[in-house]
Amino acid sequence: MYCLKSHLKAIDVSLDKTFTPENYRKNFTSFIKRFPILTSSTYSLTTCTGFNYTYDYLIIDEASQVNMGSAVLSFSKAKAVTVVGDLKQLPQIDNDMLKQMDKDLQRKYIIPKGFNYYGNNILKALKTHFNNTVPSTLLCEHYRCQADIIRFSNLRFYEGRLVCLTKSDNETSHLKLFVAEGCNNAIKNSIGTGFYNEKEIQLIKQDLEQKTEISDIAVISPYRCQVNKLQKSLPEGVDSDTIHKFQGREKEEVYFSTVANNADDYMKNEELITHFVNNENLLNVAITRAKKQFTLVTCNNIYANAKGCLGDLLSYLKLQLRLKREWGKVKPYPEFFYKDYLENHQLSDKEKDALTILNKVLEEKRYSSYAVAYHVALSDIIDLEDIHTFVSFLLYNKIDKRPVMIFELDKENPETKYQININSVISYLTIKDEKDEEKLIRKALDELI
Repeated sequence: MYCLKSHLKAIDVSLDKTFTPENYRKNFTSFIKRFPILTSSTYSLTTCTGFNYTYDYLIIDEASQVNMGSAVLSFSKAKAVTVVGDLKQLPQIDNDMLKQMDKDLQRKYIIPKGFNYYGNNILKALKTHFNNTVPSTLLCEHYRCQADIIRFSNLRFYEGRLVCLTKSDNETSHLKLFVAEGCNNAIKNSIGTGFYNEKEIQLIKQDLEQKTEISDIAVISPYRCQVNKLQKSLPEGVDSDTIHKFQGREKEEVYFSTVANNADDYMKNEELITHFVNNENLLNVAITRAKKQFTLVTCNNIYANAKGCLGDLLSYLKLQLRLKREWGKVKPYPEFFYKDYLENHQLSDKEKDALTILNKVLEEKRYSSYAVAYHVALSDIIDLEDIHTFVSFLLYNKIDKRPVMIFELDKENPETKYQININSVISYLTIKDEKDEEKLIRKALDELI
């Protein structure tokens, strides 16, 4: 603001001139001197800019939600552009009516895939086309959420690269979990599309009744039908909307109502099946809207059986809230105690090759829940006595450290090595020196998720 005021004082700007919606474009040079910083949507920038005028600088925020059509038009009005966004958050909403036209244009003009309209946004397109040839900066300092709220997203989506600089309020926990009893609580909207869940609404209302201050609270859901019901039911002052509408916003407290009867609820189109509730981008946005309190409101079935990202979120909440977890004889992998060992231990050439294959597979988005460790004592991950041997590689969930699969390099009988029927305790796979090894590993992992 100081720089802006200094700029206005330094230039010769007439404060007497009056601008109206009808005349400002005809006097745009004078207008832009008077108001050197403008805000606009990408849809309206070209129509609200003076004729043949080019801005010195254009900044596009929330770029993951900006489709290619409006972005390209905005680019045409600027000399330089900075694009700000997060591909880990919600993407653009495409116009299905343009899908076939997009395909036809790609074929006719041989348009590179990175510049297609459908399923693409300007941030994704630039990263695809330019890769690392243009300056790119990760904004790793996080100031919104309390540490235990942002920690899940940091582990699950950002590979631990975020640094939480939010001032602590010294509360022991900023997380809550409500589970609606019963099954099939989600009901299809009788007069339209979507679902609503009255039991989850009642749980939220009961909790809100205990609060004395509700002016900075939001209740969000993936389903518009649920939001409509919430807006009619919640006390005045409580904000409620879909998660898509809440991207870019924040509240002191956020309730997230999953609504669905199971975590496999999905939306489907001709070429792609993507989870709706159990969607990484959607969950990341939902969690990170909350500054001081995040509350997940879900059903019994999701609580007990969810896999994927939603399952990881529940595992994290159970861990943080010290809730009982049914793991049988399996124990959490003590990641902290192995950290120095893994950094300093030398691997054989064969082990290095196997680790390279495993890490390559784990880079794929659908396996982002998992991490790999090596030379782990079996007694550290399975509750058994008098077992003194090490596993070659261990696959574990990086959120709650639950071991999920053991990989061995040779064809040694696992019952001889481990002195137990290992498959009765944890999944097991032998990595052989074969060209289709990656395919076999993916198949084994797909059975887990």
